[in-house]
Amino acid sequence: MSSKAWLHEEYHGMTVYQMLNKMTEKFQHSPLFSYWQDGKAHEICYVSFFEDVRRLAGWFDAMGLHGKKIVIDGRNTYEQIAALFAAMAMGAVAAPLCFDLQLEDLRQLICRLSPALVIYDDEDEEIIPELRLRASVLPCMGENSVRTILDGGGLLYEDNGMTVPEMPALIQATSGSSSLAKLVVLPHRAVLPHGRQEFQRSLFVFPMYHVALASLINDMTDGVHICLSSFRQAFWDIQWYHPQDIFAVPGFVALMLKRSRAGQFDLSGFHNICSGGAPQQSDFFKYLDAHGIFFCSLYGATETSGAVVYSVPGQCRAGSVGKVGPWNEVRLSDKGEILVRGNNLMLGYLDDPKATREALADGWYHTGDIGYIDEDGFLFITGRIKNVIVLSNGENVSPEAIEKKLSVCADIKEMIVLGENDRLAAHFWCGEDGGMDAEMRVRAFIAQYNKEVPPYQAIRNLVFRDEPFPKTVTGKIKR
Repeated sequence: MSSKAWLHEEYHGMTVYQMLNKMTEKFQHSPLFSYWQDGKAHEICYVSFFEDVRRLAGWFDAMGLHGKKIVIDGRNTYEQIAALFAAMAMGAVAAPLCFDLQLEDLRQLICRLSPALVIYDDEDEEIIPELRLRASVLPCMGENSVRTILDGGGLLYEDNGMTVPEMPALIQATSGSSSLAKLVVLPHRAVLPHGRQEFQRSLFVFPMYHVALASLINDMTDGVHICLSSFRQAFWDIQWYHPQDIFAVPGFVALMLKRSRAGQFDLSGFHNICSGGAPQQSDFFKYLDAHGIFFCSLYGATETSGAVVYSVPGQCRAGSVGKVGPWNEVRLSDKGEILVRGNNLMLGYLDDPKATREALADGWYHTGDIGYIDEDGFLFITGRIKNVIVLSNGENVSPEAIEKKLSVCADIKEMIVLGENDRLAAHFWCGEDGGMDAEMRVRAFIAQYNKEVPPYQAIRNLVFRDEPFPKTVTGKIKR
């Protein structure tokens, strides 16, 4: 696949409404979404989805929500997906959130957003009173709900020209491994597609509040038939839907491979498995390649509205997250920090001008990641600037680089490398089946590793945990 084929130039300079209109004209009655609800499978074509979006957008418009924020409970139901695109299409700002957060954290995020409307799922009905909302509320199902609006007819929204590509369309909360979540404001130009796909049936399992929403948009504008799923029901949906592609966090891919090795899961229908959101495990590519499945890795951020780079068949390299795509520019700072520039960048962080100035200095987004680009344009990530361990001898150590070396030990299921008392320490979890035997093998592995590396990279303290590390909603270990 050539780099030119990655682009979706026909959508450049559009708003979300214009994008939806164009893809509907292009694919019309082709199936867009499938989902399982009320004990049966449902299928929605492009024309029907656009009508549903316009119907909801008309209701939002009648409520005077242009330019205002609409919080959407991000559980990947059809009603929520329709509401998300309807909000953006009519000029409101959609803010999908994870309603599985701790109540105080969710309450704080909604307070910071100050929405005019909150759309919630039946599953979360009980917590709505506890959120102390000042906004109007709208359930997804039941009486006076998103579903009744969709079923009730009404006027279809018509683009009135008040929305332009530079206006805010979407706010997403970052899900980093530490600190308070930032609220990333993305304009219409940033949420348009930039990648092309070569398969027909895809399973969307990432929650729509995740930056992987960009992959959904890429699929939609390529005519891909998409099953709306979730991590909880993905294995069930795979059985009846038979997708060719799935995009999931490494932890879920690891579970797929574990079940496949045990003869409990059939991978044969997949052409492509894509993973992001956390570091990859080293054996994924080899195992999937042996089964004729392309393992696609990628690299991106909420602030870049999705992938900065990703790999495609014929353009991949072991250890690399992918080749720099033509939809953005990527360069390295003097310190090796990865910088990104392009139409896919955020407008800034909501109500945080200081953090915005720091992140978007000189027109480039400063990712905070360090890495290198080889002579063929492949990007390699070696760590995070804020995680770099500075020892008293002046040596800078990237814990992620060491973790990658240690990950080849089969007994190590999860780990983090830290600086403790001017030396390196490693904390391990050897899995539910681990025990003293696994611990002894890890100690022997580390002893051999220490003989092969410079003294400042040696692991001097080993700590073994009895349970997995706490993680973010996307599977990243909280450092």
